[in-house]
Amino acid sequence: MILAVLAFAALVVPMIEEVFKPVGAWLLVGRRMTPAEGFAAGALSGAGYALFESLMLSGGGESWMWIVLGRAGTAVLHIITSSLMGWALVQAWTHARFLRLGLVYLAAVLVHGTWNAVVIVNAYLTLSTELPASLELPGIAGWIGKAAPVILVLIATLMLSILFWANRRLAAASARRVMEFVPADNAQDSTATPSELEKARKEVNL
Repeated sequence: MILAVLAFAALVVPMIEEVFKPVGAWLLVGRRMTPAEGFAAGALSGAGYALFESLMLSGGGESWMWIVLGRAGTAVLHIITSSLMGWALVQAWTHARFLRLGLVYLAAVLVHGTWNAVVIVNAYLTLSTELPASLELPGIAGWIGKAAPVILVLIATLMLSILFWANRRLAAASARRVMEFVPADNAQDSTATPSELEKARKEVNL
């Protein structure tokens, strides 16, 4: 039963959620979008999903602070995985980069599944004091349960770093593409029209 719950939460749930979480990007399929816009649509979708999920939980007293910290880490996870999926979706339907989409999806499922697995193992370890010794977690599973807070903080920190890095890279690429589009004399005289700048922005491709 325990293995079934772990498999469902760490494999089945992430596989389903990572398909539907970037709903903002899915709703824009067929429109001419840049990868940066797909990234933003995915990030907003992930943030919305994290908010909805958090509203479904409640807590108080001494556990309130830990619930808030835990939900903050989960929110970062949802935002970055959805933003990367949105970016990859735009790449797939505008440039037929389906292999990249598949790899990003697998990475998102892996990270999400790892997070869920660590949380479940930690919860089981917390309850193990009331269980028979034969049901205690053996070997590395027990170590993961004890180190769960540190592992979750590391994952959340990694996700947050990726979010800031990807955002800066996409923003820099967009600015660079606009400057390449605008002739040097126009850049100096600032005579490039808004429509020209918008066209250049739409042509950004990472």
